[in-house]
Amino acid sequence: MVDGATVGPGTAVLTVDADGHVMEPPSMWDEYLDPEYKGRGIRIAQTRKHGHEYLVFDDKPAPYPPAGLLGVLGGLGMDFRDLYTPGKVTFEESFPPAGWDPHERLAVMDSERIDVSVLYPTMGLFWEGWMGDDRDLLAAYCRAYNDWVWDFCATDARRLIPAGHVSLRNLDAAVAEVHRLANRGFRTIFIAPDVIDGHRFSEPMFDPFWRACEEAELPVGLHVVARPVRDHAVPDVFDGVNLPFHVSMSFPSDVMYGFAAAMFEGLFERFPRLKMLLLEAGGGWVPHFLDRMDVKWEKLAHVDTTLTMKPSEYFERQVWVSVDPDEKTLSTTVSQVGARKIVWASDYPHADGELGVVEEVLEAVEDLAPDDQRLISGGNVANLYGIER
Repeated sequence: MVDGATVGPGTAVLTVDADGHVMEPPSMWDEYLDPEYKGRGIRIAQTRKHGHEYLVFDDKPAPYPPAGLLGVLGGLGMDFRDLYTPGKVTFEESFPPAGWDPHERLAVMDSERIDVSVLYPTMGLFWEGWMGDDRDLLAAYCRAYNDWVWDFCATDARRLIPAGHVSLRNLDAAVAEVHRLANRGFRTIFIAPDVIDGHRFSEPMFDPFWRACEEAELPVGLHVVARPVRDHAVPDVFDGVNLPFHVSMSFPSDVMYGFAAAMFEGLFERFPRLKMLLLEAGGGWVPHFLDRMDVKWEKLAHVDTTLTMKPSEYFERQVWVSVDPDEKTLSTTVSQVGARKIVWASDYPHADGELGVVEEVLEAVEDLAPDDQRLISGGNVANLYGIER
């Protein structure tokens, strides 16, 4: 363990960042895509008039981020006014080397006293919904990223844990990818909590995917995605409110409502050994959701007998939630759902993240029993993924 992180009377504690990010370098796509898809990867182009950077997916301009605002993809520690000024911050300027260099990442982890980081993509959080009807290319993107991030983490496989990207937009390929990743040694995967062709990810039509995850004992993360308001669970009527609304409400809505739908559609009833993590949506909403779901289910269970237990009991059995280090509701969340269901995340190196998160986490949990502090600081993730201590 990295020196310095302690709980109780000087006892060393494992610190695990449950949700950090890498930045996929533009060069990786041609290097890692299957030969038949070479040249169709993600690249950066520039507008003719102002020279502003924008992303290109399969030779088509990406609708997000807008031209000149690629800096919003990173931006740790930067002024948000600069990040949202077109052309002010370039793609490369917004990301520290630790975004794509594993040695630099390990150095940052040392300085931050983070023992282990579980790593998710950046571009992978928004390209899925814009790939059109070429589902084979979409699956190839997932494979390319997964192979790249595996190699990235191989630099120190004890401390860098890759989360594989699997897309349900190509169900057969998704099932095959779950098996491939499990055989390779991945410990977790994630999906975008999207509605796919009008279908929720928890509908029985996707059961082959969930069955594969359960059989492979791969926990599945529901991770926030970044898209225009109209592409989130928040209804179109709220499109155009303003940016603070979009980031604070639209982004996490897919995770929140996707989880609730999965609960009431019986996903956890059908797959009792499935493990799920709710990522980057905060944690304070969970006690409220569970309390309300329990009360309404008990009153209305006679209408729909999909569930055989209270929603909170499925959560206790199968679900974990990631909190932000600065959440003021952490103590309430712990009192309602228990320390063993909570993990924390840095979001490094995205603009919402910050440095010094280990200190924040340990300060936030300092009034808890030492055993509960150890669970939240890293023990829960270690138990989920079989991380050596």
